[in-house]
Amino acid sequence: MIDLAIIIVNWNVRDLLAACLRSVQADLAGSNLVAQIWVVDNNSSDGSAAMLRRDFPEIQLIASDQNLGFAAGNNMALRAIGFTNSGQPVDSPSTISPETLPADVLLLNPDTELHAGALHSLVDFLRRTPR
Repeated sequence: MIDLAIIIVNWNVRDLLAACLRSVQADLAGSNLVAQIWVVDNNSSDGSAAMLRRDFPEIQLIASDQNLGFAAGNNMALRAIGFTNSGQPVDSPSTISPETLPADVLLLNPDTELHAGALHSLVDFLRRTPR
């Protein structure tokens, strides 16, 4: 089961994105969380997509051919993960099912750097306070 999907929508902040991803990966390495990291690149012209492919090949990249904005970028990733607009799993014969969806999703800005233990604390809080 995937504990957490992290979605980052990027537009022309390659260096900030790289620092963000390094902090996310470092935090995940020190946790017992199973996570997916998704980056939606909104047609950046600063080489963000190339940097992701080169330096972070394990991250799921959605390279948009236009700048759709923050909300539409997040929705694009949520659909790729397997959610519909209603927040329910995609109804298809694919491998996506409620059991394969992440328990939680974090929408993270690319100019964020995480402190050690932040993701574990977040997921722990969400589990303890489901409302």
